[in-house]
Amino acid sequence: MRLILVFFIAFNFLSAKFIVTNDINFTYWQISKGKNRSYLIGTMHIGDYRVKKIVKKLTPLIKKSDALYTEIKLNILTKMLAFQATVLDGNKTLKNILNPKLYKELDNYLKSISPLLGAKNFNKLKIWAIAISLPYINMQRGYKSIDEELYNKALFLKKEVGGIESLEEQILIFDNLSLKEQEKLLKDTLIWLKKYSNDTHKLIEYYFKGDYEKILKLNNKLFKEFKNKKLEDKILYRRNEKMAKRIDKLIRNNPNKEYIFAFGLLHFLGKKSIIELLEAKGYNVKKQNIVIYEEIFINE
Repeated sequence: MRLILVFFIAFNFLSAKFIVTNDINFTYWQISKGKNRSYLIGTMHIGDYRVKKIVKKLTPLIKKSDALYTEIKLNILTKMLAFQATVLDGNKTLKNILNPKLYKELDNYLKSISPLLGAKNFNKLKIWAIAISLPYINMQRGYKSIDEELYNKALFLKKEVGGIESLEEQILIFDNLSLKEQEKLLKDTLIWLKKYSNDTHKLIEYYFKGDYEKILKLNNKLFKEFKNKKLEDKILYRRNEKMAKRIDKLIRNNPNKEYIFAFGLLHFLGKKSIIELLEAKGYNVKKQNIVIYEEIFINE
């Protein structure tokens, strides 16, 4: 549950009671091989007011590093191209290509969020694009994700920035899904959002508490329940292998540079993770912890 930082600065300030609560615990990893030191930061692709607090704490790390790589470049051009890649071709519409029953389910779910929403609002988007966007529709708005905040901070500090993958690589994962596979992805997403409506919020809180074991456990439960090993392999394990190889290549080709690699947290957790793959390549991995105290003043 989000706590709001409140300061009762009033006439009776001196009688205020100081409470420390809702600490943010954040973990990242230092990887080393020979004299090189680089860093892995697990991110969350959702905006939250606490993101800026973490980025502020990580700023000294960015200052001393030479480059920061996110999954893809997060510049304006990439965002424009990403949006274009989610739009249906020609005269195709969601209503024309989607199973009518599933279209109705989507419409009902969106209207349950807001009467102003409905499937018609997304009529020109590809099925997979709607499926991966649904969990974020009802999330906090007005805040940038930690990926974007880190990228912007590195740009401001005039550091090298880049993407370990191309936008095309990420888009093809979903564009290559058949219509049936895209419909399954959407159907599973709707079931998840109805059956486990609080899980997305739980994941966010686990993230800021540094409880990565619970995140991994919850993610494994969802993948197991929806039995989509093919997609899990495509969006996670195959990409982990590719990312680990590219990280290793960048470091080997630039041994005097310190890198920060900021990717979705799940890429660094569990078996066949980037961390496990880098360890197999001879890297030493050490956890680094940050604790941020959220302070609340209340009157006695």
